[in-house]
Amino acid sequence: MVPLRGNVETRLKKLAAGEVDATLLAMAGLNRLGLAQAATAPLDLDDFVPAVGQGVIALETRTDDRLTREKLAPIGDAAAATALSAERAFLAVLEGSCRTPIAGHARIAAARCTSAA
Repeated sequence: MVPLRGNVETRLKKLAAGEVDATLLAMAGLNRLGLAQAATAPLDLDDFVPAVGQGVIALETRTDDRLTREKLAPIGDAAAATALSAERAFLAVLEGSCRTPIAGHARIAAARCTSAA
């Protein structure tokens, strides 16, 4: 293992030049840069679980700022918020923090509705 510095393109050039045998890059970054074809062995989420909360973008507002909350409502993702809440609860039970390497990835498998008769 060696330190590998530089932006994505620099790292891929070092890989192509044989300076390193392999590198690990985020698929989201490769997609954003139009370099998805550079991924030769994507890691399966079931085998390589990310840290809790990875991939979620959160915006915080003041509780009493109704206008801002209304403007942000259309971009909210209820399923992502629910999954993140579950991941954070999991982390809390394990007494994890930003300094503990705890992986967790919640997924909404199916919606279930129940009603009282």
